[in-house]
Amino acid sequence: EPHARDFKIARPKTPPPPRPRGSAVVHGAAAWRELAEVQEGATATFAALAEARHVGVVPHNPLSPVSTAACLQIAASIPNFALQELPLGEDVPPKSDIVDGVHPHDGEGYIRLTDRPGIGVTIKPDAAEKAPYLYREIDTRLGRDGAVVDQ
Repeated sequence: EPHARDFKIARPKTPPPPRPRGSAVVHGAAAWRELAEVQEGATATFAALAEARHVGVVPHNPLSPVSTAACLQIAASIPNFALQELPLGEDVPPKSDIVDGVHPHDGEGYIRLTDRPGIGVTIKPDAAEKAPYLYREIDTRLGRDGAVVDQ
């Protein structure tokens, strides 16, 4: 049975309820920048705006155990958390070679929050040697408003 501090990361079997009339999805970097300027805590602002419109929040997380830990802190602090995107392979090298405290996944679709301080993970002292920075050119097409455009 899931613990109260576990977070479901799998897609629910039932479809989400329809969005309330008058709710909207924010598109474009300019629109998000404008919303972010409302207050310094942009994540809290976005979550509150979504909550007021009965919309769940799904933190985007394609990166690493550090970003997973940060996203789980967001999930634990907002009432309208829906589900968490989780990159594969966080518990195996090379990702597990550079951090301590990877959040445990139970294989059933849940992640348990850790009791460790901060966001729950720490960068290992030899991380830079194990995974040195490699420069690579990223060619991303942007729209006039600065938003990423599908290739």
